[in-house]
Amino acid sequence: MFSKIENSVEKIAKPIVEDNGCDFIDVEFLKEFGEWYLRVYIDKEEGVTLDDCAKISRRLSDELDNIDPIDYSYYLEVSSPGELKLIDLENMPKKIINKNVKVRLNDENYTAIYGKVKNTSENNILLEVDGQDINLMLNDIYFVRYSGKGR
Repeated sequence: MFSKIENSVEKIAKPIVEDNGCDFIDVEFLKEFGEWYLRVYIDKEEGVTLDDCAKISRRLSDELDNIDPIDYSYYLEVSSPGELKLIDLENMPKKIINKNVKVRLNDENYTAIYGKVKNTSENNILLEVDGQDINLMLNDIYFVRYSGKGR
């Protein structure tokens, strides 16, 4: 259900982010300390400013209020990915083993998978997801980044 919310928000947020001269990186909807957070991550080559985040947040908030795709009360955060930056798949460091990650698949829905990295190799990544091991080929992955979920 939450990846459906994330996909809906991505469709709304991406054009707003790009209209403001930034790159859309990701969106996540998660519960922390009893509160729901909708986080939209943006980036740009020269670095994201507080002004960038504020402009995008205002426009996105207005659009989300109009469309109302989320049935929960939540906090909207727009920020640079910081430590949640994308992980370079070609040079995936061994230090990501035992770290929580978000993997977006390179399928038509850009399916999101959250899991803990058990191992990596030149061609694949092994994740533990809900107690089960899932082996993903790097060619099937759109991106991998550290995840705030499970920290």
